[in-house]
Order: sequence, then C-alpha cells, then structure tokens
Amino acid sequence: MEYVMKTQSLSKRYKKFTALDGLTMNVPKGAIYGFVGRNGAGKTTLIRIITGLQPQSEGEYEVFGAKGSTKEIYASRARMGAIVETPSIHLDCTAEENLLSMYRIMGLPKDGRIKELLTLVGLGDTGKKRVKNFSLGMKQRLAIAMALCNKPDLLILDEPINGLDPQGIIEIRELIIKLNREKHITVLISSHILDELSRLATHYGFIDKGRIVKEMSAEELEDQCKKCLSVTVSDMGALTEYLESNSADYRIANDNSADIYSQIRINELVTTLDSKGCEVLHISEREESLESFFINLIGGEANE
Repeated sequence: MEYVMKTQSLSKRYKKFTALDGLTMNVPKGAIYGFVGRNGAGKTTLIRIITGLQPQSEGEYEVFGAKGSTKEIYASRARMGAIVETPSIHLDCTAEENLLSMYRIMGLPKDGRIKELLTLVGLGDTGKKRVKNFSLGMKQRLAIAMALCNKPDLLILDEPINGLDPQGIIEIRELIIKLNREKHITVLISSHILDELSRLATHYGFIDKGRIVKEMSAEELEDQCKKCLSVTVSDMGALTEYLESNSADYRIANDNSADIYSQIRINELVTTLDSKGCEVLHISEREESLESFFINLIGGEANE
C-alpha cells in the first residue's frame, strides 16, 4: 500500500508534559483518514509538526516520501493544504478577496481558479458579502477553499466541524467526500466527534495520550463494530453466570444490562434465568457505534 504520510516513533515534549509519545501512523494514498482522539490526545500537536509549525522532540515523519529532517520536505509541504486550529480569515473582506490574499501570500499566479474554488465549496454566489456576515459553516468552507489554493494532494483538517450546526456539518461532510472522490485528494481529518467521522472516513487512526492505539480500515472497523444483543435483567449475577457457562462474548454495560456479542438462544436464556428467579426486563438488538468502540478501546469517556 502507498502512503502519503508516515510517522515513526514521533515524540513531542514540553518540559514535564509529553504531547506525543512515540507515535507511529500511516495515512494511505486516496484515503479519508479519521484521526480519532479525545481533546488533548495529541491530534493538533501532530498536525502542527507535519505542517512545519513546530519541531518534534524525537522520531521522524515523511510526507510524499520526503523525511521531515531533509530539505525535500519543503517541496512535499507545497503539495499540502491545511487548516490548523483557527483559520486566518479577513472578516472585513469578501470571500474572493480572501482567496486573492492567499494567492499573494503563497506566490501563486492568478490563474482564474478563484471563482472555480468558490463554486466548489458552495460560496460562488456570495459576491460582495463580507465574511463577518457569513455563518460559521460558510467561514469553514471558505477556510477549506483557501487551503485548496495550491491544488494540494493532501488536505489536513483539524477539527473542521467544531461548533457547526447540523446543516453546517452536513455541508462540510459532503464537501470533504467530494474533494476526495472527484479531486482525488487524500484527507487527514482530526476530530473527537466520532459519529460524524463514521459517515465519511475510509481509514482510522485512534490516538490516546500521544500514542496510536490502533489503525484500521473502515471495513475492519465495521467487522469489529458488530451487532449485539442488549439485555436488561433484574439480577446481573444470574445473567453473567449463564453467559460464562456458555462461554459467551459479552460486556457489562451497567448494573442491570449487558451487551452479548455471541449467538445465543433467547428462549433458553429467558427460561434459564426465570428458573433462577431473574426477570428479563428488556431485550433489543443494536450495532456498536464508533463511539462505543473507541471508549472500549481506550477506556473512559470519548468526548472529554
């Protein structure tokens, strides 16, 4: 498999705090790579290092085959577009004026792509409207347009849907998918909003405390986020005794409920528990979400 970005044992320390701790990850060419982690896990630190905003303490990274410690990295970064933390947008200017400013900063020729870019991100009809009057979703789409000025092969987006309303989230999601499928841009998107990532990512990297806990494709994740039977009972002890005696794969959800991943005979379960004085209060089938998978993977709450 070809990778557009790789890191090897990458670390970043700030005095007594370690933001990245030997992080190793691989972003496949053509992927929408969901970089998943709770706030403070190290996502933005990794992005700042890759984009050249700060150096690493140890380890190495590559972008399009160029190592970060070599002069070739500058040419590779020229093939990247990125939104890191708060986008630099001139609020008193129009969308077109913002793009013109970005072209000047990057030393790019005015090749007539500005109107094309604005149309691509859904801002083609904003005319002389000042950005300060844009919705948050429109500002985020403008920021993406600015990141696309240099025709990047890799687009890096740091928490692009934070604070957006449902309609804004849908618009950003559809834009990212369009850029990936129609423009063949590899996208690295960091987020702690896991349900939304599950709607667009083709690959995932789960980060916790500065380390990659697991990398997998969307297909592999789907296999692991398998369907389960959620059972609520009056006596958890009786339920776990039955499950253990049948070597069932299960997880206790709370004091009265468990998620059962193995195939079981419901009639047998109900009859056996009834004989032990345990009442089955509720049974339902559900599929494990990305959020619950992440919580099980690292422990604790996903959106801290």
